[in-house]
Amino acid sequence: TMVSKPVRLVLFAFFTLFAFSIEAAIQPRTASPISTPFDGLRGIFATTSATCDDPYAFWLNPASLAAGRVGGISYLHTYNDSTLSGDDALAIAMGSVGLGVELMQTISTELTSSGERSLSYSTRRYTIAAAKRLAQGLYAGASYAWLASELWEIDKASTWTAGMLFQPGKRLSLALTSRDLNSPTYRGIEFKPIYQLSVGLRPLSNQFTMLATYTWRDQALRTDETTQPRSCFSYGAQFQLSSGLNLTVLLDDRGNFNAGLGLDIGNLAISPILRRANHGSDKISGATIVTLDRFWRESIFLRKSYLEITLDGPIREIHRPLSLFGGGGGLILRDLLDRIDYAKGSGDIQAIVLRCRDAGGNLAVLDELRQAILDFRKSGKKVVAYLENPSSATYYLATSADYIALVPNGYVGLVGFKSESLFLRGTLEKVGIEAKYARVGKYKSAVEPLTRDSYSEPSRQALEAVLDDMYEKFIEDISLARGWTPEHTRALIDSGPYIPSDAIAYGLVDTLAYWDEIPKILNNLVRRDLKCLSYGEFAKRVPRQSVWGESPTIGIVYGVGGITHGQNRRNLFTGDIMGSETICEAFRQMRNDRSVKAVVFRVDSPGGLMTASDKIRHEVELTAKEKPVIVSMGGVAASGGYHISCAATRIVADYTTVTGSIGVLSLWLHTRGFYEKIGANKEIFVRGKHADFYPSWRDVTDEDLERIQWYIDRFYENFIKDVAKGRRMGIDEVHQIAQGRIWSAKRANQIGLVDEIGGLRHAIEVAKTEAGIPKDQAVRFKVLPKRRGLLASIASTLRPGENRGMMLPPELSDLATTLSYLRLYDEPLLYLMPYTIELK
Repeated sequence: TMVSKPVRLVLFAFFTLFAFSIEAAIQPRTASPISTPFDGLRGIFATTSATCDDPYAFWLNPASLAAGRVGGISYLHTYNDSTLSGDDALAIAMGSVGLGVELMQTISTELTSSGERSLSYSTRRYTIAAAKRLAQGLYAGASYAWLASELWEIDKASTWTAGMLFQPGKRLSLALTSRDLNSPTYRGIEFKPIYQLSVGLRPLSNQFTMLATYTWRDQALRTDETTQPRSCFSYGAQFQLSSGLNLTVLLDDRGNFNAGLGLDIGNLAISPILRRANHGSDKISGATIVTLDRFWRESIFLRKSYLEITLDGPIREIHRPLSLFGGGGGLILRDLLDRIDYAKGSGDIQAIVLRCRDAGGNLAVLDELRQAILDFRKSGKKVVAYLENPSSATYYLATSADYIALVPNGYVGLVGFKSESLFLRGTLEKVGIEAKYARVGKYKSAVEPLTRDSYSEPSRQALEAVLDDMYEKFIEDISLARGWTPEHTRALIDSGPYIPSDAIAYGLVDTLAYWDEIPKILNNLVRRDLKCLSYGEFAKRVPRQSVWGESPTIGIVYGVGGITHGQNRRNLFTGDIMGSETICEAFRQMRNDRSVKAVVFRVDSPGGLMTASDKIRHEVELTAKEKPVIVSMGGVAASGGYHISCAATRIVADYTTVTGSIGVLSLWLHTRGFYEKIGANKEIFVRGKHADFYPSWRDVTDEDLERIQWYIDRFYENFIKDVAKGRRMGIDEVHQIAQGRIWSAKRANQIGLVDEIGGLRHAIEVAKTEAGIPKDQAVRFKVLPKRRGLLASIASTLRPGENRGMMLPPELSDLATTLSYLRLYDEPLLYLMPYTIELK
């Protein structure tokens, strides 16, 4: 009763054909017009060697294995033919390798004293196949098959097949195959190679495919049993009747007819086939193919579902490495964006339920996820957010939903957000340590937490401006989502947090409910009964690529964390660390990979070591000379984070990204007082006037500071020259907006430091445009650096300071983080942002 009338008609046609393929009368053998005793069951398929992309495709054309659309297991069973009746076949495709076995009954006509009689012999045919990509859209493959049969004439016989597949675009597919290359013999007859040229053409869309195949030998084949023509021509078409239902019809110039109806249900496909062979009278046979595909097939026959996404912790840019202390889990932003976009077009996904336990992180990441949810809703599908004591960040994300539910005993912590910094000058004085520094730019305040008790006025001014822009975005988005004025939203925030009754009264949430009540609420909202599909299960779906040709590749390089030398790693207190060697190697790979048409550099970094930053910037510059490099800024891309970005073709940043901070500082600790407090002494011997260039024991003189400042000034000049060159601006123009000042991307866009406002998905679209890729064309992604393997993760876990599992009170954690920065960035010259801002 829940299935529509058109669907019932389609199902009726499918099962009628299925039943007819089983019930047809047993007839003599139906062979292709051009065949050999070594063909096996390949002639039964209702498809061509240019268009088949099922696991059994290598029986028709081994080159299909290299196209990346074949994978899984296919089982074939035939019906109602004295040679094929009850025959079975199994094909397994794994990457570019295929394995197959066919269990058949071979009929042989024997001459006896009483006349001719037909005898049946058990025959097994084994096939191995392999293929390789030769160039974009061009593939080659070969297969070897051998027989084990009770019929001695073909026992241990073998054949070679070679194939080529060329798919220059989404409209055309060409295949050239040659089988029996070794000219096997049967009863003294040499079977010359058979050549086949197949064409698939999609003049309008993927829903309609025109098929044609020309098969030939060097000469016609004549034996006592049969006469085969020198050539034959077949033609037909494939129709996609609906999602998951396909009809294929093939005819040839000898009057033979094949028809196949494919029913797809997720990873499962069922295809009944009818075949009529014209040999003086109509001969009908049938077969059924069942495929368990590694690729997910869209289908109207799947039960309608809702996607459940649980947010329990910060949404990250990259996977954390596995650790003996835990970790490795958590949701990744790009994965979430891709899956939500995929769900928007999936026929069985009708809604999303966001279970929001915690959604911490920076506002830029939350904003992009909100945009993905809002885009999902444009398809007409619904989103319900379920809240459990939400923070401001979690509530901000939840406002992207159609409907918000709150646990009855919870609260809504909508109170705004804050930025806080720990100042340690007094602490250092108590232990006899004094922080010494030199800097360029009145806003370059990374030294101030160690040299002052509070921020200087310029630093305070820059920070306040960034917070104002963030807060403006925060209020604007919530107001638009809930239908409030900005003034009303401000008043609500200033009156928070809220108990459940007040949250309902003021319209912050739409209902109070426990988690087990959410399905009923959702079903009432969409007016149908939906089953739950977890995000983990949905993430396992690998969409089937039905478009011919290779999608162009966009490279994505992730630059996340503080910048230093060496390899990417993770620190207990400072978090992710961007190693210059890792990122430079990633760009070299992208530059040398011809299939990569453009590179998106996702930067989320407060900066770090000057020389490490400059090495990365240089690789970005070299890559941008050969192909477009689009920087996508995450929550922060400032100081060294901006330096590694400035040479890109274009820079895209979220509205609230913290960027800029173009300045240089030098910081070191004078520790003599500390050692004196603990009764220690040093004797220092030097050769060379400046051997003790950054004195930690002797008194620091004005000459020391002047000389260090002179060097800092020169490196600052280099910094702004790099920015001026990359941004095509004047040096004086850059200096006016540099001086270590941080900017929100909103203001950075106005002053020329950023080209466009948008998130990672927008940056990918910009990359496609810069590379000349049509907007509606799908692309593949090559993502670097790759996630560390298990052994590398365990090794890094055993190194001190690279696990993440230890939890400290916030105050001690802040102190430990500050001290860890001093240890991590132990070079004198830094491109480092003064603070981080996180939405709680």
